[in-house]
Amino acid sequence: MSGVAIVQSSSTNYATSGALDVITWPFTLPNTAGNIGLVWISSNEAGGIIGVITDTQSNLWEPFPGINSTHQYSEIWICATLKTGPNTVMVNGCIPSSTGAPNLVIIEIQPPPCPIGSTAIHGFVGTLDDQQVTAQTNLFTNYNLNQGPFYHSLFVTLYNNSNSNTNTLRTWTASLDPHAIAGNLILQFTEASGYDSGAILFCVVPYPYSGNNAGFNYTPTSPVLSPAENMVVGVLISTQM
Repeated sequence: MSGVAIVQSSSTNYATSGALDVITWPFTLPNTAGNIGLVWISSNEAGGIIGVITDTQSNLWEPFPGINSTHQYSEIWICATLKTGPNTVMVNGCIPSSTGAPNLVIIEIQPPPCPIGSTAIHGFVGTLDDQQVTAQTNLFTNYNLNQGPFYHSLFVTLYNNSNSNTNTLRTWTASLDPHAIAGNLILQFTEASGYDSGAILFCVVPYPYSGNNAGFNYTPTSPVLSPAENMVVGVLISTQM
């Protein structure tokens, strides 16, 4: 296996699956022990959630760096080691918005077998230019030549608040690093209101390359995106087999 593999993914929102300030959403398939869980929460309301992520398997979920601006919120939570079995995720302490947010994406990720290696997970906040939403990481993780192949798997999320500026609903496609050996758009969603949208991709780059630069292209391309419309956050999963 080159880097990580996507086992399953799905999305919902508070309007569809929320009640009493909690979003409840199941994984479609039972989780496999040792896989990685990713939860992404986004909203056009500041705060997004004021609680924590829990699930029916009593897994531990940890928040990673996110964005909480005056009008928008985007944050990733990770479970480094899922337990085996059917599982339902609960997003506690939601701040419901008039557009049906917060939005929820859940993903199960299979890391490569690392019998003598290691797995490291790093969070980051991305950047925006006028033509492409981009997440770029310069990788400083040590590589041990006495061990096996080394891969950097970048997960990038984009939440686009179309009403903040141009009132234009976008469609997103993945733009992968030129050295990528795997990757794609995992999913995209449109908020219950039909105005705002989000997307998540992954991109795998092998050693010896020291950067992973992936992002999103969008249509329609006019009017040009404004930085005020977008939030880009993600995680980098580095694995050595």
